[in-house]
Amino acid sequence: NGSSFGKATDVSPAIEQFPTVGLHAAGEKIIFNFGASPFAFDLDAFIDKELAEERAKISQQEIPRGAALAIVRQYLVHAGFANTLKKLDASAPPSGSNGAGPDDGGIASGTGNEGAASSSDDCARAEGPATSSVAARLEATAESRQKVRSAICCGEVLEAIAVLNLDFPRFLEEQPPSVAAVMLLTQHVVELVRIGLCEQALEWVRTRLPDLRDACPQAQMPLTETVALLAYENPEASDLGKLHLHTSRRQLTAELVNQQLVTKQVKAPVWSSLHVTLRHLVACRELLVERNHGRGPRVSARLLCCAPRADEGPVSPPSPTSS
Repeated sequence: NGSSFGKATDVSPAIEQFPTVGLHAAGEKIIFNFGASPFAFDLDAFIDKELAEERAKISQQEIPRGAALAIVRQYLVHAGFANTLKKLDASAPPSGSNGAGPDDGGIASGTGNEGAASSSDDCARAEGPATSSVAARLEATAESRQKVRSAICCGEVLEAIAVLNLDFPRFLEEQPPSVAAVMLLTQHVVELVRIGLCEQALEWVRTRLPDLRDACPQAQMPLTETVALLAYENPEASDLGKLHLHTSRRQLTAELVNQQLVTKQVKAPVWSSLHVTLRHLVACRELLVERNHGRGPRVSARLLCCAPRADEGPVSPPSPTSS
């Protein structure tokens, strides 16, 4: 009848379940719907309701403000969001103000804009001199890495390369070339194709991309596909064009470049604590789905991180082809 009667009982996920139908009298008939017509029960709405209830329970859990600020601050430093980091530091409360002092996990500091930095330093010292040194290098390079990220996301690849040559000269000199370097250099081809400068794009391919032939196997596909864009009379209408000319390629390139700088130039772990926590959470969800014989909503980091906006309505699991 399309109505949910709630949870019936707990059944071990180790026991595989099968749908059954009970007929009570001779001559009774049933019709099975395997998806040819809309189901009477709205499964998407049920999943959205389950996710909303879970999010409400998570929201009720309190995290000490100081701990939350320290986690966010570490993420911003790691990602190179220097401007946001400065605003966070400027807004961090001084020790003992508004109940955000060290007793409840708040940030202890001598002045108002040193609060988040003090918390980060305290955490680094607690873990040892090596961690403190890594944190210092990450923070010292955050502004340069933000310049690189911003330039790439705005389509100004040459500007990003100029910053890299000045502050991270070994980035484009590494052999074999990294995936990040290949993505960056081919991104300039994409940007030239985007504005119709195919001759300049071809010249860039001839002069700058031959050195990328020895790149790792993972970099060969973006290299080949980017060069292939020049074979189309109308690249924007091609499948490759729709893929590579999408702004998400800029974001992916910027993220890969930052990861490469963090690991190879700064000598820091590739993931921040926030990244690691999220990856562990996704892995746990995947294990739960596996234990439940594949039943339940698909695991998505987006559903774990992003609450639905008012204009979006309920959040449904992404399609298998979505990223």
